[in-house]
Amino acid sequence: MPRSTTPVRRILSGGTVVALAVTALVASPATAAETTVTTLAGLDSALGDCGTAPNTITLGADIRAGRLTVPCDTTLDLGTYDLTVSGITIGTGRNFTVAGPTDGSGGTLTANGSSINEFAGIRTSGATLTVTGGTVTSFGSAVTSAIGGDAVAATNSGGTLVVAGGTVNASVPRNASASAVGGGAGTSGGAGGSVIVSSGTLNATANGLRSVAVGGGESSGGAGGAGAAITVGRGATLTATNPGGAVIGGGFSTGGTAGGFGSLRIDGLLRLPAGNVSLGSGTAAVGFSGRIEGTVADPTLGATFAASGTIDNQGSITLDPPTEIVTGLNRLVRFSTGAPSVRVFAPSFAQGARVLPALPAGSTWNTSADGTGQTITATSSIAGSGALDLYAVRATSLVVSSDPADLIATAGQPYVFPVSVQTADGQKIDPQPAIDYTSSECPLGENNVFTVARTCFIAANTTEGPPLTAYLTVTVVPGPLAELAIAPAPGTPTPIVAGDTVDFAVSGTDAYDNTTEAPAVLLTSSRSTDTVDGRSVTFVGTGIRTVTAAQGAVSSRVSVEVAAAPSPTPSASPTPSASPTPSASPTVSPTSAPTASPTVSPTASPTPTASPSPSASPTASPTSAPTASPTVSPTASPTPTASPTPTASPTPTASPTPTASPTPKPTVSPTASPTPTASPTQSASPTASPTSAPTASPTVPPTASPTPTASPTPTASPTPTASPTPKPTASPTPKPTATPNPAPPVVKPWLRRAFTIVIGVLSGWLASGNH
Repeated sequence: MPRSTTPVRRILSGGTVVALAVTALVASPATAAETTVTTLAGLDSALGDCGTAPNTITLGADIRAGRLTVPCDTTLDLGTYDLTVSGITIGTGRNFTVAGPTDGSGGTLTANGSSINEFAGIRTSGATLTVTGGTVTSFGSAVTSAIGGDAVAATNSGGTLVVAGGTVNASVPRNASASAVGGGAGTSGGAGGSVIVSSGTLNATANGLRSVAVGGGESSGGAGGAGAAITVGRGATLTATNPGGAVIGGGFSTGGTAGGFGSLRIDGLLRLPAGNVSLGSGTAAVGFSGRIEGTVADPTLGATFAASGTIDNQGSITLDPPTEIVTGLNRLVRFSTGAPSVRVFAPSFAQGARVLPALPAGSTWNTSADGTGQTITATSSIAGSGALDLYAVRATSLVVSSDPADLIATAGQPYVFPVSVQTADGQKIDPQPAIDYTSSECPLGENNVFTVARTCFIAANTTEGPPLTAYLTVTVVPGPLAELAIAPAPGTPTPIVAGDTVDFAVSGTDAYDNTTEAPAVLLTSSRSTDTVDGRSVTFVGTGIRTVTAAQGAVSSRVSVEVAAAPSPTPSASPTPSASPTPSASPTVSPTSAPTASPTVSPTASPTPTASPSPSASPTASPTSAPTASPTVSPTASPTPTASPTPTASPTPTASPTPTASPTPKPTVSPTASPTPTASPTQSASPTASPTSAPTASPTVPPTASPTPTASPTPTASPTPTASPTPKPTASPTPKPTATPNPAPPVVKPWLRRAFTIVIGVLSGWLASGNH
């Protein structure tokens, strides 16, 4: 088809929008056309391009035009622009969709019908008009509908109108014969068609005896046009008004009967501000979410209903249809105060836009005269049918005190619950009904006595009069102190000795074994010499005493044994450990004769000079005799060096005589007889072992024989400084390694003396040569 140069085609090519000015015939694409128009010519051209149907046409500017024809399925997107035409004819079997904003921000389509040409504002006969957004306003004429049929018999039926969003306004002039939405007038009135409001709003307005807001058209020769099949969905609104005639139903007939009512299903809102409704033999259904109301200002004022047909009501009707035509929710409410009865076609007074009569002060409506029934307010459910009697009874409720002090109970003491039945104005009724108190957490005895100290959740329920319930939380505290317990605080060291200060732990319980505080407890001791400071006692002296804790008439005692403080323990003398030199020098008294040292191999034994007296140890007697030096064989005598101090040869502390230096023992041949040489008297060693073998001692150089000083520890015997003595040259002899012996036994004084005598006799015998 030829195209105007004004429309713009949007073609996507490689992600780029290419605008082509169409100036010649264009081959029909495989997909629907999408066109933006800004002129009437462009709009006409786009509407006529059925080769690319369904068309999508977008207004790019405000356009005014004459009558438009929609020959194929087309969507017109108003955007925010306005399209004004004298009328629109939708081709038979075609669907014309009008889109636009749904928030009222713009986009309008206005169609004006013409009585001269006998065209409807928007003719939908045999076709469908769907509105999804924007605002569509259409006007009919005296004989043609605003939306529906016109005055020609072949095209005067209403067709289908679907409102799925936006707002649609349809109206005919005063005293018109056609319906605002539905059938046109003629020798045979047009049928109302199908009207579906699934979302958005449809407003249909007529004003005349021979017209209908939504329904059939007038017939001048026979029966009027049949009413429309109307559906209002949840959330949608249909407002139909006709102050001079029918709002919904069949068309008027000047020489016959009115058309049939059609059908009505309401799940949204049907508002009928003025007019009348005649169902005839038809049926209307109001769903659970459906409502039939009057004006916005007063929902109870509006259209009237003829006493015909049936309304199945499961929702709310705020108007006042005849009782006999309403099934379902249809309640007559009567009042004990003599107030006029009220008919309610709803689940509650509020939903039915009904008002409960005023009550005496402090009273409420109840379904039972004694107040034990259901209390009824404006929002209470009274759903059902038939009569319902309400009684004015004193309004009461269980009220719990808001004072925290009232919600504290003491274990073992009767408790008065701060709960009362009061009227609506806060007055306690007299007498009070019986109230039962229960708790799943706390035992509750006779006279409401608690025995367990804790937080208790309480349910209160009346057992007389109207059933009332309240809940409260009560804090139960321990009862009076009934028992004390006292003991030394955990961690107190044992035994307790004189001079100790001991803290005592004191705890109390009530008569139900609930732990309680004992802040005023006083401690005393049975010993007057003990000092008490709060819950601490300082014990003076030994022995058993009783510490008493008392508060009022309640007391508890504990016996405490206090031991004497231990005396200082002297340090034990160390036990000498084994000396690495097995042989021990005999211990001699300071005045004993010098001990002779054995002479080994007389043919080759040089006699070394006597060692001078070693330096006295700090605790040694100043008159200690020097120890004799041995005569060493020339072949086994080492070059004398300082005499080693035997390790682990302890000298007891505070020994009156210094420990004698160990006498070096030379290595001897089996046949060599030692020749004793007199040596200076040396100090007796108190720890020498008399049983040590003389040959087990290592060979020690003789020239540096020290006198070890007494040492407090076995391994710390000091080595005295050797006196300068010419050192004889001797061949070094390997030193055998001594195996440490066990600690020698302590030598008794008498044994030392006996040993000294034996050594002396043995030395004399060896010196005599009579062996």
